[in-house]
Amino acid sequence: PVPQPHPPFYCGAGGRIGTAQAVAWGDGWAPMDVALGDVAKRIDRFRAVVDTAGRGEVPITLVTFGDPEPDVLRQYRDLGVERAVIGASRTGWDDPYTTYPFIDRYAALIDDLRTGE
Repeated sequence: PVPQPHPPFYCGAGGRIGTAQAVAWGDGWAPMDVALGDVAKRIDRFRAVVDTAGRGEVPITLVTFGDPEPDVLRQYRDLGVERAVIGASRTGWDDPYTTYPFIDRYAALIDDLRTGE
């Protein structure tokens, strides 16, 4: 039994079986972008599985690998990705002095990424 309410459960698997599991019992899908290959194609495939299952909209979060360029994040937004998690294997991950500059770089993009302007 799942307590109600419960925190949303996002399934991160990106393969065929993981996608089926995310659709069957996940509240959202959160794969790592680098594992997907052609991100747009895999998102389309995921949505097709969601439609076939009659689930309605299942939110998508992408965990980004490295230091994604702003245009990559804009592409994810335009594909309907609800959120991107940044920082996984980022440049300088092992140097705490790089953390604030990393955060500042992406903080400056938030308004643009939210509005699409």
